[in-house]
Amino acid sequence: MAMTREQVDGFHSFALERLADGGAESLEECLRAWRVQTEREETIAAIRRGERDVEAGRSHSADELDAEMRRRFAALP
Repeated sequence: MAMTREQVDGFHSFALERLADGGAESLEECLRAWRVQTEREETIAAIRRGERDVEAGRSHSADELDAEMRRRFAALP
């Protein structure tokens, strides 16, 4: 996967903050900490998108999904 300018800028800002607050580690540790933080932020954003989908009625119950999957896969040879 190719890096984006946004990712590089995000890591740069993160690393500068770490240096400023005295929490600088090795480059590898800093990158690992940035990845953990980024994954956490992405997970929270995905959960919030899901909540908005539910509130807007763009979701299906587990029972509806189960019934749909059974219909789809029952037709397979």
